[in-house]
Amino acid sequence: MLNIEVNRSAEGVERYFDRELTVTDYLMKEPGVWAGRGAERLGFRGPVERSQFVALLRNEHPTSGKRLTARMNTSRQENGETLSNRQVGYGLMFGVPKSLSVYLAITGDRVVENIARSAVDETMQAMEVEMQCKVRKGGLHEDRRTGEMLYSMFFHRDSRPINGLSDPHWHVHCFLHNATFDPVEQRWKAGQFRGLIADKGYFQEYFHTLLARKLMESGYKLRRTDRGWHQWEMACITDREVEKFFKRNELIDTLSEERESTPDEEGRIARQERDSKTTKLFHGKAEIENWRQQMGPERWDSITPELAKDGPQLELPIDPREIAVEAYFAKHSVTRPRTHGRDSEAGLWKIVCRRSRAVCQRPSVHPAR
Repeated sequence: MLNIEVNRSAEGVERYFDRELTVTDYLMKEPGVWAGRGAERLGFRGPVERSQFVALLRNEHPTSGKRLTARMNTSRQENGETLSNRQVGYGLMFGVPKSLSVYLAITGDRVVENIARSAVDETMQAMEVEMQCKVRKGGLHEDRRTGEMLYSMFFHRDSRPINGLSDPHWHVHCFLHNATFDPVEQRWKAGQFRGLIADKGYFQEYFHTLLARKLMESGYKLRRTDRGWHQWEMACITDREVEKFFKRNELIDTLSEERESTPDEEGRIARQERDSKTTKLFHGKAEIENWRQQMGPERWDSITPELAKDGPQLELPIDPREIAVEAYFAKHSVTRPRTHGRDSEAGLWKIVCRRSRAVCQRPSVHPAR
């Protein structure tokens, strides 16, 4: 899963940082970390410091205190409220299939944890290559590739609680600050995120394809499933066991059915109907023991890395990219378009990945020079 949400309130994101992003979960005390070429340009490495994060929210250079980008904090009136015109950044959330979250809660398998992290890292790097800024100088009205993003990553392993009870939910929050460095004009500018948002479905498929491939290459067994959009789960966790730890999704589905909601309205329900992580009844080992009792102690204790590598493997095509393309065009009974050059070929792969469930690998796309 990959969700993208725009943030226009620096104060709101600051409160969210204090209340949610930096709240640790079971058995973990892990701060957020800086990432992206933009962070490297500012000299940011390692843990996220609150002062740095807040300065960027306010469009201030964390070292000099001067305004970072040219965009001023203008505002507008809407429904009697004063709203900011400046987008302070975008919140991305990567989530893995539920069976993988449950498996990690049971085993704490560092190999699988590192695989999930590397899949997030590589997907973010693929997105960073596509990063652009707006070009308005000299009467121009176009976008320019910068290939630089400035973002922080926060790793969480459980869901928001429902009536005080959380579920295993391995996910990563990436906050993209609205700043990128223009290599031509040699200055920081607001980013152009429109293309990344339009290609969200593509990057979502890219992330889950990459995750599945890495798991299988390391010997972990996967299985096909009809549920969800990723269409695979860890073979050692059954669908029935997955269902036990979907309390939040069940609540959202129930409310959506009662209100006959559209997909967009369902997204708003998900944002509105969420309790703070501070309302959890169990923490640390007590939370894990609560999950163990829900699944059944004997079954919980039987899940091991050895079991996760036992059994038949999910079959993938020898050349997944080519088969994915041919399958997509055969399915939709259209002629495969002729493509010329790297950019048009990349565009073709984006269409295929966005609209098909086939396993495919994205070709490399390099920043414009």
